[in-house]
Amino acid sequence: MKPFPTDWRDQLLALMNTDIREFGCRIERDRDHPDRIINIYEPLSYKAPSIAKPYCCYVCTVIFYVSPYEVTRNGNFREWDRVDSMMRWDCRIRFEDQIYETGGGTVIRLEKAWWMKRWAKLLRPSDRAHSTRYTLFGQQLGELNLEGFSNVTN
Repeated sequence: MKPFPTDWRDQLLALMNTDIREFGCRIERDRDHPDRIINIYEPLSYKAPSIAKPYCCYVCTVIFYVSPYEVTRNGNFREWDRVDSMMRWDCRIRFEDQIYETGGGTVIRLEKAWWMKRWAKLLRPSDRAHSTRYTLFGQQLGELNLEGFSNVTN
């Protein structure tokens, strides 16, 4: 499995230029619309036990709270784990040499681990699928000049 880059510019390029399965994600085609919708399973946490309560907050953070809830001395709730999902709403990814745009999702428990299950729709060229207009962390980045960014697909 390929490590996911830490720099946001490299993350953007990685999601667009590398098949998403290389980052440990699993893909299944939607039963009702297999030609244009896929379901993506992204591994999140192996540390948080099955009794944890996952909570999605901010744009990409998932917090696994201790259940029943416990308050720490500083007034925060105790956590098992806190992770950032590599994908966000409206993220563009590559799967089988086609570009998909991700949508919402939910945190689920599978095979003794926590996963983010989200859907993605196929973008046709008329949907600007191959343009350089991107969003990341929910912010519009506008037109990007991709020259000079490091290539993480090698």
